Amino acid sequence: MQQVSKGWPLKVGDWVEIRSEEEILATLDSNGRLDHLPFMPEMLMFASKRFRVVARADKTCDTITKTGGRRMLNTVHLDTRCDGSAHGGCQAACRLFWNEAWLKRVDAPAENLSAPSSHGGAPTCSLVQLTRAACVETAGGEVRYHCQATELLEATSPLNWWDPRQYWRDWRSGNVK
Repeated sequence: MQQVSKGWPLKVGDWVEIRSEEEILATLDSNGRLDHLPFMPEMLMFASKRFRVVARADKTCDTITKTGGRRMLNTVHLDTRCDGSAHGGCQAACRLFWNEAWLKRVDAPAENLSAPSSHGGAPTCSLVQLTRAACVETAGGEVRYHCQATELLEATSPLNWWDPRQYWRDWRSGNVK
């Protein structure tokens, strides 16, 4: 997996540009995932746009089986939400998880946009595969949607409440002051 840049991970307040569709597709497996985290079709509308990091997503809550905190690696939140358009019109407006490989660090807001850089690899996931992965029909004809919220357990690992490193990461990243 490619990091956003060498050196320190992204912190709250850092500016990033979301990579181009081609660059992002090159990071995904044939199921539209990177490190088990789905890149959803709704996220493509943000490609090549710039945002500030609003939080690191080093930890999140298990909303599926309610087992407690979960650890996520190399992921941040930007001021972006899912519009549900590829998931049957879902209106939950979930905050999106952005793997750092889908982002590039920039110094300024959007007024100085540059040409997209080449990611280097051929896409391993197509737009058709990405769309198909979001909506799967079961053997019984029932439609099941797959998104970051439904696949959270696959993209995270258990986080022990007593592990002090989680609190250090929160402070170092700017999630808490």
